[in-house]
Order: sequence, then C-alpha cells, then structure tokens
Amino acid sequence: MMSQSKTRGSFLANFQKIIDDYNAGSLSIEEDYRIIEAGRSDE
Repeated sequence: MMSQSKTRGSFLANFQKIIDDYNAGSLSIEEDYRIIEAGRSDE
C-alpha cells in the first residue's frame, strides 16, 4: 500500500522521524504533538 502512494510514504517517513526523535529524548510529548498538529516534522 505504501508503494502506491508517495504521500503516504512521505508521511510515514516524517512520522517515523518524530517517533525516533522522541525516543532519543530530543523532543518532549508537547513538541511532538505540536509538530504532528502542524503537519510537519522539520523543526
């Protein structure tokens, strides 16, 4: 399914980066939520 939609693939990559940053301690849950709500992960 991911190979059928570039948008989904991009979203998955961005979402995975947010999860990885959170797990590494780089982001707080509030920062994660703000980034997800804003629809971007490049902050």
